[in-house]
Amino acid sequence: KDINLDISKRLGKKLGEAGIMVVYTREEDVFVDLDPRVDIANNLDAALFISVHSNSMPDNSQYKGTETLYCPPVNETDGKMDGRKLAVIVQEELVKTLKTIDNGIIYRPNLAVLRKTKMPAVIAEIAYISNASDREKLKKVEFRQKAADALSNAVIKALDKMNAKKDENGIWKLPEE
Repeated sequence: KDINLDISKRLGKKLGEAGIMVVYTREEDVFVDLDPRVDIANNLDAALFISVHSNSMPDNSQYKGTETLYCPPVNETDGKMDGRKLAVIVQEELVKTLKTIDNGIIYRPNLAVLRKTKMPAVIAEIAYISNASDREKLKKVEFRQKAADALSNAVIKALDKMNAKKDENGIWKLPEE
C-alpha cells in the first residue's frame, strides 16, 4: 500500500506539472472501498482512470513482471479510447521504461473499478511484491519514480489519441463531443 501510494503521488505530481488535473481516490494511508472509487471518477466525469498496484502471487514467488488489467466499457465505440487501448499504451510504457518482464494486458471484466467506471480504466500492476527481485525494485525510489514517469507518458499518449489539447493556460482539455 505504501509503494502504490508513493507511485501514485509521484504520478499525480508529474501530471499536475504537465497541466493535467489529477484527483486521487486516496492521498494517505486510508482504505477506500471500491464503489466510492468508481463514484469519484464517474461523478467528476474523468477522462481516464488508472489504479496503481503491486501484484502478488504468494503461491508462486517465481512469478514476476508487469501487467495491465482492463475491461472495455459496455458501449465501446470504434475509434474512441477504451480500456483495452489504454491498457496497451500503459503496458508498453511501463515495460519499456522499467525493463520488467512483459506479462501483457489481461481482460478482467469482474473487477469493479474496471467494469463500473464510465471512462477508460486500467489497473497497472507495476511488479510482483511476492517475487524477491521485483520486490527489491519496488523498494527503490528510482524505480518507483520510473513507474510514475512511464504512467505519466502513457496518460499523455492516451490524451493525445483522444485529441486532447493544451489550452492557453497550459491545461489539457478534451474536445467537446
